[in-house]
Amino acid sequence: MLKSQDIVIALKLFAINHNKWTQNQLATWLCISIAEVNAGIKRLLKSGLLTSIYLPEEPVKAAKPMVNKVALQEFLLHGIKYVFPAELGEITRGIPTSYAAAIFHPHINQGQDMPPVWPYEEGKLRGQSFLPLYPSVPKSLTLYPDDSFYHFLVCVDAMRSSTSRARERKLAEEILTGYLNAYEFK
Repeated sequence: MLKSQDIVIALKLFAINHNKWTQNQLATWLCISIAEVNAGIKRLLKSGLLTSIYLPEEPVKAAKPMVNKVALQEFLLHGIKYVFPAELGEITRGIPTSYAAAIFHPHINQGQDMPPVWPYEEGKLRGQSFLPLYPSVPKSLTLYPDDSFYHFLVCVDAMRSSTSRARERKLAEEILTGYLNAYEFK
């Protein structure tokens, strides 16, 4: 059974474009334990969202997990909102997510609604609490900024949210699909 941190791990692996990484580095970047990273990678491999590849420059026994782009895209577009629905809460300070993120600004009129934010004390925007896929996401993005990873997460959040309008979900799907299709693995 997948856990929400598994999706965070898969999105981070996709964002780093399969450059060299270790489980220890991944745990540090995501602000989660090495044990959680290890267990998450095993669940992602079992689910088919990751696949093992053998790198020519590495010994045969050193297979590296790689994102199964087609499976991840299918899961994010069609399953994420059912498996990990958004949880909204009180008004708080945090980091913009879903349609409140800057990548949506040219396309969506924010209106008078309180923007969705990941609760985080150091956040600069006041809005409605929108729990991230995993609690360490805001800290991770603050300590180790990664625009691609952030964009993936906010698009996924727009698709997870029952309060997102159809137009916002469709735009998030288009942006995320564009990112997924544009990535060439190194």
